[in-house]
Amino acid sequence: VVFKDNRYPDEALRQIPCVSMDDYEGAYQVTAELISSGAKSIGGIFTCMAYQLLHRFLGVRKAMTDLGMDYDRRNFLMCDDNSEESVRQHIEAQLPGLLDKEAVICASGVYAALLSDCIRRHGSGNIKTMVSFDDVDLPSMEGIRVIKLKHAGEKIGVTCAQKIVNLIQGSPECDECFPWETNEGKQYPA
Repeated sequence: VVFKDNRYPDEALRQIPCVSMDDYEGAYQVTAELISSGAKSIGGIFTCMAYQLLHRFLGVRKAMTDLGMDYDRRNFLMCDDNSEESVRQHIEAQLPGLLDKEAVICASGVYAALLSDCIRRHGSGNIKTMVSFDDVDLPSMEGIRVIKLKHAGEKIGVTCAQKIVNLIQGSPECDECFPWETNEGKQYPA
């Protein structure tokens, strides 16, 4: 057994190798870069329903607190339903607060696409940077820097398959995390 992009929190199952993106560190480092480049306010769109997306949120929150930025839960939209229409309604309801931030971090490409649509219809407010995990195609938005973090995709599947073969052959295996690569040529974690 090899877990892909997720694992059970049960300690007994921690011995099973997991292949995933480095969600926590990637989110931590992209947030730290936003803060060090001058962002004074950060908001985001996340969910606790998926292991990966929760760890992205935890990385963002930790970077903010470590680097002295006030973390206010109200600046982060936490979606409790992943249906596109439900998320769209949540974003519309919280849009004034999101538009008030200099940077908005979207835990998934779907969230970023929905926010982009709202920005197209309502304006960008104070947003200067938008971060999107999972590298979806987004329309260009005048005056907004878009950082797209690309998922390793097929590399994760190939690595999982190799680990399974190795386990079958009796070789021990361990966890493996892939870094996020951005459209700007950076890597998180570096």
